[in-house]
Amino acid sequence: MTTLTELDRSNIPELESTEKYAVLVYYKTGDAVVEEISSLLTSTDDSVLLNANWFKCCVHPEENVNYVGASIAAVVGIDIENLKENVFAVMLEEKGKKFGNTVKSPLDKEALKTWLQSVQDGTATPSIKSEERLSNDEFPDKKGLTKLVASAFDEIVMNPARDVFVDIYADWCGPCQMIAPLIAKVAKVLADEPNIVISKMNSDLNDYSEKLFPEGTIPNMKLFKAGADLKEHPIKFDGERSAAGILTWLHDNCVNKFDLDKYLPICQKYDDFFPTRLEAECSVQEAKDDLEFKTKCDEGNVSAVEKIVSELESSIEEEDVDKVTKLMESLRVSSDREAIRVVADKARLGDVVKIHSQEEFDTNLKSEKLVVVDFTAQWCGPCQFIAPLFASMSTTYPEAIFLKVDVDECNEVAAKCGIQCMPTFQIYKNGAKIEEVQGADPETLEALIQKHK
Repeated sequence: MTTLTELDRSNIPELESTEKYAVLVYYKTGDAVVEEISSLLTSTDDSVLLNANWFKCCVHPEENVNYVGASIAAVVGIDIENLKENVFAVMLEEKGKKFGNTVKSPLDKEALKTWLQSVQDGTATPSIKSEERLSNDEFPDKKGLTKLVASAFDEIVMNPARDVFVDIYADWCGPCQMIAPLIAKVAKVLADEPNIVISKMNSDLNDYSEKLFPEGTIPNMKLFKAGADLKEHPIKFDGERSAAGILTWLHDNCVNKFDLDKYLPICQKYDDFFPTRLEAECSVQEAKDDLEFKTKCDEGNVSAVEKIVSELESSIEEEDVDKVTKLMESLRVSSDREAIRVVADKARLGDVVKIHSQEEFDTNLKSEKLVVVDFTAQWCGPCQFIAPLFASMSTTYPEAIFLKVDVDECNEVAAKCGIQCMPTFQIYKNGAKIEEVQGADPETLEALIQKHK
């Protein structure tokens, strides 16, 4: 006999066992099959069932979710929010490899045993997490760029006739987003080369082989060269991170050759445009972020800015350098744009004061009020997470002054205050620093404000 145990941290060594699979039963309160499995295990002497470590993990959203089970699910790639299968056999030593099964009440004991036997003898098919495959395998509005999903990986990537470039990426990854337009440009340029495939696969939404991608870092870009004997040994991209660099590297390494002289000037021209494109895209995104508050703005201001933004987006896609440059300048000096920015900042910042110089900072520290300073950066994810909470505090505690310092804009202020990481919060009284909080920790920050206000 054995038992069905609620999973906790003390069971991790059993999940890491290389001798037995761990069987995880994900359930919601009231699932009768959990009790049926438990009853079976306490009365069985079947070697197949006993040759596994059995655990249950509650995933009922209104109950106490088993966070250890949820963490294991995240590690091996089980989507517990959209469970299609509720019983999984896993070994953490084989991270990402999992075997799923759907078990319902009344429990089919023989079916459960047969499934587990197939897992143990290696004949079961692993479960994989995969996005839905698109009908034409191409990203919308990105000619030539293949949207790779886990369920189609072998069919597309392991095709021996084709050289396949694979970029494993994530939407939250800054370097991934930086190189994405370059990959898309190369894909568009090579769209008419039938035996060269440029593809991208989202690492958060798809399982992928740790044997083929053991590095654990993203972006992870590799070329799977044409030829059945070469597919198991992909080449890691080590070329220059530019459109021309990617194109040249592919030409040097692909089995299927293409006319480099034909395509290289197109990519070189794009690389010359790329810094302007990044600047323009940033301007567009900032304007769109501010336009989220357009209901609070004058309609005339809104329509004028929306017109410039629309024209700028079209010019970016057309890669018209002169027009993009002129439109960016129009947006920069636009009084309509400035009016919207003021409204958006007020809505976004609450009573927080943005600091632009050392003089402004020093002046505010002379106040007799408590002064709370947020040292932040645009590129810092945790900074953006806590920003609205900080703004809310500024209106909750009017007896204090709340300042925001962008460390890239005011690097002198940040250096004098000894800022080492973002976000960092410093609290001053009568010009002297009395507290400091590093990291996005709103509870600690608010507790210190209440203590000293």
